[in-house]
Amino acid sequence: MSASQVSTTPAKQRNGSMELLKFVAAFFVVWIHAPFPGKLGQLVSTLARFAVPMFFLFSGYFNYGAQLSQVSRRARRIALLFLLGLVLGQLGNCICAVLSGGNVGTQLLSDIPTLTELFQLLILHIPPHTGSLWYLAGLIACYGVLGLYLRFRGDSPSYTPFYVLCLSLFAVFFFWDTLPPIYGESSPTLLLRNGWFLGLPMFGLGMFLRQYQQRLIQGFSLTAGKLVGILVLGILLTAAQGMALTYSNIPFGTLLALPALCLLAAEHPRFLPLPQGLTAFLGKVSVWIYLLHLPILQIYECWFQYPLTQRIGEREALLAPLILAGVSFLCAAVLESVLQIAGVLSRRMTRKGK
Repeated sequence: MSASQVSTTPAKQRNGSMELLKFVAAFFVVWIHAPFPGKLGQLVSTLARFAVPMFFLFSGYFNYGAQLSQVSRRARRIALLFLLGLVLGQLGNCICAVLSGGNVGTQLLSDIPTLTELFQLLILHIPPHTGSLWYLAGLIACYGVLGLYLRFRGDSPSYTPFYVLCLSLFAVFFFWDTLPPIYGESSPTLLLRNGWFLGLPMFGLGMFLRQYQQRLIQGFSLTAGKLVGILVLGILLTAAQGMALTYSNIPFGTLLALPALCLLAAEHPRFLPLPQGLTAFLGKVSVWIYLLHLPILQIYECWFQYPLTQRIGEREALLAPLILAGVSFLCAAVLESVLQIAGVLSRRMTRKGK
């Protein structure tokens, strides 16, 4: 691996641009699950399809060159977040049961997964009763595949076979995703929205972009202006596809926009003049927005949606996505602040103990 092939950003320095993009993408995830009404909702939902593939892409970008021990440690962290997401989902179910006069014990018993649901979790990364957490389960699968590859190939392997695997899976994904709508049928979402056909190809693409970043930039003379142009073109194609009422799990324009966005952020790690501490904080908050918005949505639909609709009528459908995004952000920011304060206090007490 030559020095000219990788990003010049230090390995331990957080990329402020990517942190901000993750923060923005977290809101689009909220709006996938709590969509705006009408044409606006259709457009936002189509544009929001960039969010989860981008998470996989950035994860792959920062795992290029990682050693097996690093991959294992990161996989364990994601697994803990996944388990926490399951707990938060159950907490939302229990709160809704209490608010609606139900029994918490009965609710918990009804949520015990069946063998079919466990099979879907292990194979298709669809968690029981909280299927929207499939991203974390799929990311664990990506780390597992990369970890196995490193175990058998060593910590400094050629990644070409890994890229071939990712490209092959993407070819299957593309075939399944585009042909059924042409013949008037829906895409087999159950088979596509998982870490194999969506996650691992984007994960591998991120690693590829990290490895050949400078070669791509120099070989194609990709200035910031050109990358922005490719990004805008991808967004316009995505919007056009959405307005034409054609659905796909990854809009075609995203295939242009995401690599351009990744390279642009990698080459300009601070494209907004914000303090590094703030961008790092917002990047961490994005994870909590993803985990918290689902139970918040459950509680809103169970307790607040009907009274608000009675008061303001159809405007509730337009305000609800904004309310849910705002409440999710506030809860996530408070939680991350508490965790950071607790971490500082713990380190101080440790130093005093020594």
